[in-house]
Amino acid sequence: MLRNVIITTILVFFVLSGSTWTQMEEVDNMILIHKSVGDSLIKEGNVRGLFDAYNSAHGTNFQFWDHDNNAPVLTDPRGGTHGDYGFPEGGATQPEHYENLFKQPVHVPPDNAFSRLLANHKVILFKSCSSASFIEHEHRLNQIKDNYRAIRDVMDDHRDHLFIPFSPPPLNKDAPDTPPEMGARARAFTDWLKTDFLTEKGPHPNIAVFDFFDLLAEDDPSDPGYNFLRSEYVKGWQDSHPNRAANEHIAPIFVDFVISSIQKYTKGTQGDVAPRESRDRRVTASDTGMACSIALSHFPPTSSECEILDLAPVDVVDGSAIPISISIFPDGLLTSEDLAVQAYLSLGFARIIEAE
Repeated sequence: MLRNVIITTILVFFVLSGSTWTQMEEVDNMILIHKSVGDSLIKEGNVRGLFDAYNSAHGTNFQFWDHDNNAPVLTDPRGGTHGDYGFPEGGATQPEHYENLFKQPVHVPPDNAFSRLLANHKVILFKSCSSASFIEHEHRLNQIKDNYRAIRDVMDDHRDHLFIPFSPPPLNKDAPDTPPEMGARARAFTDWLKTDFLTEKGPHPNIAVFDFFDLLAEDDPSDPGYNFLRSEYVKGWQDSHPNRAANEHIAPIFVDFVISSIQKYTKGTQGDVAPRESRDRRVTASDTGMACSIALSHFPPTSSECEILDLAPVDVVDGSAIPISISIFPDGLLTSEDLAVQAYLSLGFARIIEAE
């Protein structure tokens, strides 16, 4: 037993109750950031049920979380609700708001929304509501593109995560102040997002775009509703929220797209080694899912501790702890009675560490 090791709890916003997790390399933990349109897609489209069905049929363990920025509330794979991540600007989801989110500094332990997203989820999906398709003029169109370019720069810095932005859903053609030119600009942005956005300054192997707009928008140029919400998907007059028929149709397409994107990303990154500072820091935890850090109870560590931990003395800063952020925790490997911890530390090695 390794002596003189203690486990300290890091404050987090939520507790994972009874979750079963797998190792982070499996890229099976995802979160969707959304508002009302996303909420309807998840619930009316039975997104969690579709992931559960795929897991049962294929022996996988995809874990779908979502963060409804309207409430705000965080929902786990089993439908349990938790406190929110504290998104900036009230959780607004316009492109400029997402840019501000992605520009938050990354801290360990996580103390802001973007840090929590990175620490807790391997796949980050985000979408705007239909109001993002309210593009009044070319200047606004170019502004939105610049927002996404800034977001892309941050995503490029975190290639150990997969990011899936949605193209924004279309507007209802009967909504106020929605001339045909507005729908055309929304279509132009979507076309850019799934083409040039993915090739400029590329490649970007950890970015996949889900074309939500095209699945919802009328694509017949002769139709009066061209580039607006399809008539069969309209919920009500002037309402740009897609109806149940839309959500039931699109949800299986969405789930298939996410799974195939994860598989493609995983194959493309096999054998890659992240820079030392961005490697995953993981620890198994109890079914209560508390985040932990491992701290030596005295500094500097003894030579025997360095040998067991595979650390050179220079790797340990006097007075610091080795941070372990929430990530993927198999059930039952750490309980309040058994403090055995298998830690995957930032240097890329694994050891069993036991506390007295």
